[in-house]
Amino acid sequence: MALIISARHVDSALVLELKGRVTLGEGSVMLRGLVEHVVTIDKPQRVILDISGVRYIDSSGVGELVSAFTTIRIALNCDLRLCHPLRKVSDLLQITKLYTVFRPSTTVEEALSGVAIEEERFMCLVDSCQTWTLVQPGSMYQSCSRCQSRYRFGEPGDIRMSVYPGEEVVFTRGEILTIAASGTVDLFTTNILQRAWTCMDWQHRRAMFDLASATEITERALLRLLKIVKDTKLVGQSPILLPDRHPLASTPETGVYTDREKAQAAFQKGQPG
Repeated sequence: MALIISARHVDSALVLELKGRVTLGEGSVMLRGLVEHVVTIDKPQRVILDISGVRYIDSSGVGELVSAFTTIRIALNCDLRLCHPLRKVSDLLQITKLYTVFRPSTTVEEALSGVAIEEERFMCLVDSCQTWTLVQPGSMYQSCSRCQSRYRFGEPGDIRMSVYPGEEVVFTRGEILTIAASGTVDLFTTNILQRAWTCMDWQHRRAMFDLASATEITERALLRLLKIVKDTKLVGQSPILLPDRHPLASTPETGVYTDREKAQAAFQKGQPG
């Protein structure tokens, strides 16, 4: 995807939004030309670079960011502030030791208010989001500032997403990756199940959906869950475990079980190697 840059003014600050790839060639040239325009024409008091839409930056792109930082500091006597770096970009800034230089913020609003990412934060695990969000002290659940996924951390090895009051979807890592839901499993719950599903690397996306403790499972929710699993198009089953003798167990679809051992065996049968 070619680099797309849009600009907007917020009071005395100029917010530049980047989407695409910042790499050798067109991306770096566009960024360099934009910085020249900013320091000679716009001359804002603050410059904020929103890179939430940037999924890849190569060494040339990093060089352009450093050059932009230096140019803006010299010409405008202010720092270039980055906000909303995704995981791969954030890791690159850490590796190149530029994190303390740019002092990224999690959102444009935080960059405008001067909040830096060094404050306690968490990264949304949904792979299409991967957003840094400030931790809210005293809150049982932490909400992603972008996709609104809600997490409860603490127990080792699992992540809990809230559904209805007192009900959660629990994503547990281990020999058998398990996504479990209790209580009512309807289309709303299935949306949360899908978010837990997309917490995994898409290249290795397999899990057992454990609905054995559910008190109610709608037919539409089960069919939606089957579609989510099938659309991944990966080798190996991601079995769905239903309560014992559940009427939907007769669904003419493979991958639906009421016996836990059989469901676990189906998962392990598809393990690589």
